[in-house]
Amino acid sequence: MKEHIDLIYELIKATTTRVNEHQARITQLEKLVHYPASLKTDVASVNARLKEQAAQHEAMTNRTASGPELHANLYAPLRNDTKAVLDLAAFARRLLDPQDLGHAVSFEVRQAARRALGLQEVQGGLHDI
Repeated sequence: MKEHIDLIYELIKATTTRVNEHQARITQLEKLVHYPASLKTDVASVNARLKEQAAQHEAMTNRTASGPELHANLYAPLRNDTKAVLDLAAFARRLLDPQDLGHAVSFEVRQAARRALGLQEVQGGLHDI
């Protein structure tokens, strides 16, 4: 008897949760029905904010695009990107090395690593390492 009561309690709890979810969704839909312009104003405010951020970024770019700061801004990230590219190439080579990760990955992953390194792809897949 206690099990039946627990089961009924769980069903009531689940039903109540679903009803609450549906009521929240109905409230959202009613807002759109009663105030369809509110969605447009939300989109307009987002667009205005994005335009403002773009203008600020452009002003900052124009301000720093002169003199010695230009070289510091251009070349500092390039060093970080070069290191990232070298690390990714080393990882791709590890994926092809049978002594390292080569046997732990699938043929398709090894093919992708070959493409990333600019190597010729292997046909088949049984003994491609």
